[in-house]
Amino acid sequence: MSYARTLRRILFWVAAIPLFLLLLALSIAGFAISTETGLNSLLSLAQQVLPGQLSYNQASGRLIGPLHIEQFHYEDGPLQVALANADLDWQPAELFDFAVTVTRLHFSGLEL
Repeated sequence: MSYARTLRRILFWVAAIPLFLLLLALSIAGFAISTETGLNSLLSLAQQVLPGQLSYNQASGRLIGPLHIEQFHYEDGPLQVALANADLDWQPAELFDFAVTVTRLHFSGLEL
């Protein structure tokens, strides 16, 4: 009797731990794309891990839209991108239909 109970506990934890880790990863990803704090965290992470130099003055909004970035600069060797202002608003739910619907895309001061 105790052998069966021990086996059930082991199987429960073997199944529960990966499920918990998956839910935790999805929660963190959801936070990152749906909040302004998550956007700023992702931009800070990108500044650390990208091979070139990334800088921006201000970013507001969310990755799932609308998004506004000011004074964006990225430089990696011969690649140089400068952007005074950018606005992006799109419909991320359309990705489930294998479509990208952009409702607003505005760049000013773009230099490549």
